[in-house]
Amino acid sequence: MAKPPQQQSTFLALPPELRNRVYKYILADDVELFAESVRKPALLAVCRLIEHEYAGVFYDTNLIKIDAYYSETDSWCEIRAGRAKQVILESATFADLFDFWSLASARRYCQRVCYSRENVQRGIVAISTNAGFRRWQWSVQT
Repeated sequence: MAKPPQQQSTFLALPPELRNRVYKYILADDVELFAESVRKPALLAVCRLIEHEYAGVFYDTNLIKIDAYYSETDSWCEIRAGRAKQVILESATFADLFDFWSLASARRYCQRVCYSRENVQRGIVAISTNAGFRRWQWSVQT
């Protein structure tokens, strides 16, 4: 018995410009959810086309800021490129920095932890929400 042909979703039938408007409309809600759980938004797991389109919107937002710490030079650098943010956020493990009142105190904590382990890159994700900022420490095994 032959399979019936699959129909294209009505959302994918929309022009890309309208789909981008939908992505930008839901971005704030997805950022809020991401700030609480550091889990990827559901749209990034729907299909390859939607993942590709929405990744450009989600990871390029200025609401999510990523700082990387380099222990070799004892310096911080902001990661701005959407693709670089995506690589970090999809491969990192996270630790909650909820108890730190300021970015400076979170950075000092991260610097102390960085000196205790080699072959681990670390930094801070600061997510702007309606309630203020939510911070997470990220780490990637190198």
